[in-house]
Amino acid sequence: MPPENQPDSAPPSKAPTDQPENEPVTLPPNVSIYNGASGEKLLNAEIFTRLETTVQDQHQLTVALSSDLATFCIQHHNILVIFDNDQDSHHEHFRQAGFQLDKLNEGSILLVDLQYDEEDSSDDDSDDGDSAAEA
Repeated sequence: MPPENQPDSAPPSKAPTDQPENEPVTLPPNVSIYNGASGEKLLNAEIFTRLETTVQDQHQLTVALSSDLATFCIQHHNILVIFDNDQDSHHEHFRQAGFQLDKLNEGSILLVDLQYDEEDSSDDDSDDGDSAAEA
């Protein structure tokens, strides 16, 4: 007969990470799972660039990344990671993602957003000018 504090057959204990079958697994906000076709290329990449986006429409970003960008770029929330094995490819992929880098004489680097919409910016500027003139 087993001692009083030990039952004959204890139910199997669940590990703290076990989820009930019908509940989805919830990841911490700093974690995502990538299961795209470029997984092996991502794991073997040697050059990475992290870009933060301010895209409001996540669907638009997802559609853009499902194109040829998906072969060298992944999305983690509002962060894009560009990955490559060599500098020349990485520079070209950086441009395809909408940016250009130029070295300035004094060693600084000029970052150009190639997808900047000047028309949107001029609308904002004209609104500011009108407000100042009325004051």
